[in-house]
Amino acid sequence: MAEERARKLRSAGMTVRGGAFVLRGRDARKLNWRDPYHFALAMSWPRFVAALLVIDLSLNLIFAFLYLAQPGSVNNVRPGSLSDAFFFSLETPLMRNRVPIFGLTWTLMHPIDAESPLYDYDAENFSKFVSRLFLSIEARDPMLSAHVYDGKDYAPEEILFGHRYADAVAMDEQGRTIADLSRVGWTEEENPQREPD
Repeated sequence: MAEERARKLRSAGMTVRGGAFVLRGRDARKLNWRDPYHFALAMSWPRFVAALLVIDLSLNLIFAFLYLAQPGSVNNVRPGSLSDAFFFSLETPLMRNRVPIFGLTWTLMHPIDAESPLYDYDAENFSKFVSRLFLSIEARDPMLSAHVYDGKDYAPEEILFGHRYADAVAMDEQGRTIADLSRVGWTEEENPQREPD
């Protein structure tokens, strides 16, 4: 009995690798309908894509039947035409007539002053005393009405002292805002030394 239980635990185990960390779970079932997030993560890519396709087509079919239940609710659809209602539903995922993309870039800055935990560090002693710098951001995007979360960690050799991010958004001669996507992630010296005349 104990041997059968041990065999089941070994077969239901799951290993997750994240860089140098390895996490081994026991009694992890791949198909658990009570946890849809884990269920989606445990699926193979072909099954995941197939599941998304089935869900999307099913939802559009439901909306097509709802459109048919209310005649005249959709312009330019032949009365009683399921295919017209289905394709109308399939082609209308947005509630807005336009979606703003890349409205602006944000550069988050942390002033290094006497109250900053990074105040006494320079390039030399930072790499001596700090193994990693973790950054987490929580914000709200009012355009999408959604919370945005992100996190990143930086090793000492990735931190550039005396540098800042280069501007990626500028105004052209006609006053239009131009986003130069090739400059995203570029850095430049904070106070470049000028050449003597």
